[in-house]
Amino acid sequence: MRLCLQGRRFAAFCRGTILACLIWSGNSQAQPDPVSVVETLCAKRVVALGELPSHGEASAFRFKAEVVRRLVDQCGFDAVLFEAPIYDFLGFEHGLEEGAAGQRQLDNAIGRFWWVQELADWRRWLMVSSMQRRLLVGGLDDQVSATSVYAMTVLPALVGRRLPGDEGMACKNAVERNLLWSYDDSVPYDAAEQRLLDDCARHARHARDSVVRSLSENEPHMLGNLATYHHRTAGGASVVPRDDVMYRNVLWYLERLPGDARIVIWTANVHAARKSVPERASSMGALLAERFGGDFAAIGGTALDGWSRMAGGPVRRLAPVPFIALEREASAAAGPVDYLDGTRLSAMGRVASRLFGEFRVENWGDYFDGVFIVRDEKGPTPGWE
Repeated sequence: MRLCLQGRRFAAFCRGTILACLIWSGNSQAQPDPVSVVETLCAKRVVALGELPSHGEASAFRFKAEVVRRLVDQCGFDAVLFEAPIYDFLGFEHGLEEGAAGQRQLDNAIGRFWWVQELADWRRWLMVSSMQRRLLVGGLDDQVSATSVYAMTVLPALVGRRLPGDEGMACKNAVERNLLWSYDDSVPYDAAEQRLLDDCARHARHARDSVVRSLSENEPHMLGNLATYHHRTAGGASVVPRDDVMYRNVLWYLERLPGDARIVIWTANVHAARKSVPERASSMGALLAERFGGDFAAIGGTALDGWSRMAGGPVRRLAPVPFIALEREASAAAGPVDYLDGTRLSAMGRVASRLFGEFRVENWGDYFDGVFIVRDEKGPTPGWE
């Protein structure tokens, strides 16, 4: 994909004089909090912006959106990648090249976690930036979500036509059944169905092009992701962990971009962390940190108090913060959001935090280069209602 990378000279200047550029941009009245983060990230190659695993905090969404916008507009970042299914982003990319992409298609790709009213203007900015070819927007996950309309439309036929005769028809029907979740007592989603989906996805991925029609540019990658997903779900012998899949997809996007391209990843804290969570096989952030070293940064997000609402579900109160916890470092003088840089995190030593969901005691400086803390969180308003 050709990507127009306008403004690189200005972006290079900004990396050395970020505060001057922020003032130059006409946004001098902005809160200092996003500026504090952007100052530390402007020269990085890969940045992962985390959030609580509940994916349901409006103030955190707004804060991250402002950081992303500044990284793109003022630091010259080239891509925004979401912890969301890759398939519909590739469909959106195809729609852009055909002149047929729309805002609803992008919203479907982003999914219901972030399809909220508080991000409506920001999602429109993503759309305009994509249409101008100055920004690539992509997905990293091999799973499929309820809004993966493009995946539901193209994947069954794609799998079916890669396989011969009855096998192709049976696999087309199985994939369609799974994507539409049209199971009942006669055809349940059981171990046998999972093995069938695993076989179908793997056979379609490895079908010989001399036997069937050659694949277009992005179809092999879609089939590869579908195969790793169903193999993992079926408990196959050589399962690729989800974080490893997302890491591989980051590298795949980088290979398609210009050599000096830089990306920002919108994800959860457990995936962004530069050190793997002990009970998990790996984290995407740890793999990226090993690959890119000091050119990678992981930023975590948490909240002192407030409410959460995941994907339009019920509004829930966040659990009370212990007397001694990272979240209590939030200063009222900093405004609605405070930011702890790596130095402050390391100086705190081992302390409790909800960064990974339930409160746990860790040296959070080992996991993150910085953490933003929302003082009073709000549950977001669904954007599709």
